[in-house]
Amino acid sequence: MFKIIVISICGFLIINSQVQSFNYKIMSGDNLNAFTKPIREIKPLPLFYSLEKLRLKTTEICANGPERKPNYGRAAARSMVKSGWSYIRKSDGHRAGQMFILALNTGPERADAYSGLMVAAHLNKFSIRTIQNCFDRAKIDLASKPELYSDFGLILEERESYQKAIKNFKKALGLDQNFLEAHKGLMRIFTIIGEDEKASLHKRRVEELMKIKDFG
Repeated sequence: MFKIIVISICGFLIINSQVQSFNYKIMSGDNLNAFTKPIREIKPLPLFYSLEKLRLKTTEICANGPERKPNYGRAAARSMVKSGWSYIRKSDGHRAGQMFILALNTGPERADAYSGLMVAAHLNKFSIRTIQNCFDRAKIDLASKPELYSDFGLILEERESYQKAIKNFKKALGLDQNFLEAHKGLMRIFTIIGEDEKASLHKRRVEELMKIKDFG
């Protein structure tokens, strides 16, 4: 379980000491909707890796790439990535990590599998170095995606690496100045570190973007 930051702005966080419910954006798109339902209806994926084995596999694959790099299996790998993100949405980092590793060893390398491993590694409490390596591999193909930097910022925020989190949220806003989750992240962090003027600026922007979202 991760440490909860208690801030009641825009109803974004769960205000208790249970589970923090951040919205990782790369995996939250509409393309997952069709796949999420079958995952809920079938039995959970067997845990064929222990958590320690998964840690070693994740560390190795994010540092050095997959053991195999086949030029086939694209459809299977794509389905595995979608499965992995569905498990992320259930906060099941163990099964998610398995699926992303399977995907990377089944078909050509996919940046969204590495971004998934980044989040799964965080949920599984793996080292920040492993998470950073997964981020770096995802960034090769996703460098122009604000979602990646915002997701990494959320992870760094939960790890209380606030200055690094700020850097990544600002990078997301540099790519899309209206990226809501990055404004939320900066609003939270500036509140935590006592920079109230900056927190208020991002709070106003969050409120503006939420209104646009509600009436859009």
